[in-house]
Amino acid sequence: MQLHSGQFKAAAMLVDELEAIAEATEDGLPRYGALALAGWRVDESDARQLGEAITDEALHRGEGMGLSLAEHTNAVLHNGLGQYEQALAAAEQASNYPPELGFGNWSLVELIEAAVRSGAPNRAEDAVARLIGGTGPSGTGPSGTDWALGVAARSRALLADDQDAERLYLEAMDRLGQSRGAVALARARLIYGEWLRWKHRRTEARDQLRRRARCSSRSEPRHLRSGPGGSCSPRERESASATSRRATTSRRRRHRSRSWPQSDCRTLK
Repeated sequence: MQLHSGQFKAAAMLVDELEAIAEATEDGLPRYGALALAGWRVDESDARQLGEAITDEALHRGEGMGLSLAEHTNAVLHNGLGQYEQALAAAEQASNYPPELGFGNWSLVELIEAAVRSGAPNRAEDAVARLIGGTGPSGTGPSGTDWALGVAARSRALLADDQDAERLYLEAMDRLGQSRGAVALARARLIYGEWLRWKHRRTEARDQLRRRARCSSRSEPRHLRSGPGGSCSPRERESASATSRRATTSRRRRHRSRSWPQSDCRTLK
């Protein structure tokens, strides 16, 4: 929950505490928390090392959840690095076992973005159908919360035509802004800003991308984090900072796709 709400420092403290307890009690708990944190921080070295270790342990114990988490983290990591084909392969592995409802469902979200960005919209369409084909009355799974509805809207927007795409992006940001999914909100702002720039709506794109960048500025004093002009809460600020790091790394190592715009905020001056 701390990761999804953008509170990475709090998440890191919990990971340290859990590992200290495990060491003191010689419990041998898998380092699931450390792996997830490394993936969302786009810490490539730690994510790879922890992922390999956890995969070996999970295979030894016959623990499917551990395997799903390892592949899900790979998908998050590779999307953050702009390695969309690798992210797609990892997300498909992580979501390949429908009874695994946790990381399998979250991996569908990574799969959709990776498929669209790597020029494989048909694979994204299948994932969207699975993501929104749940049993809830809203058609977005059993919860129907603003968080679930927002993530579903953002995922559908990636495949929609121009008119529907904008409506879905706006819905996604509105719903996610009312939820605890601060990281999902930051990603929605980034993707919408890319889409606007791709449509040559540069002023509007600049507003979206600069709002995300303003949230990630490390030098801004805490007392200036709120106020007019598109400000951010501390929670949004930390999650946007992580999103900014992911986007920066992505620009350096991205796969260029003819079917989807790539972000480069430095051109929006």
